[in-house]
Amino acid sequence: MKEYDFDLHIGQDYGLTYEIENGGPYDGYTAVMKIRRKPDSAEVLAVNGVIEGNRITFRMNGNDTVNNVDAKGIHQYDAFVYNDEHSLKLGFGEVNIIQDIARH
Repeated sequence: MKEYDFDLHIGQDYGLTYEIENGGPYDGYTAVMKIRRKPDSAEVLAVNGVIEGNRITFRMNGNDTVNNVDAKGIHQYDAFVYNDEHSLKLGFGEVNIIQDIARH
């Protein structure tokens, strides 16, 4: 499990990849990353991950952030892979959501 903080500009494409050493394959698992203002608040953005062996990649399209994110400032996120029997937390951290002026 890794802690990683990042900035997310509204309208920016963004990707985050986790590589699990000595892990996998994770066939049959689902990967999800959720961003929330506070841990107990509603999600601001949920991102499904793509699982390839022991690599899990979360990609955010800039259009998704423009259309779906109406928040700015510091948020928390965590990322998991899970199935009906197991869950593995990949990482967590803070996301600084930045509202740019242009909103391209």
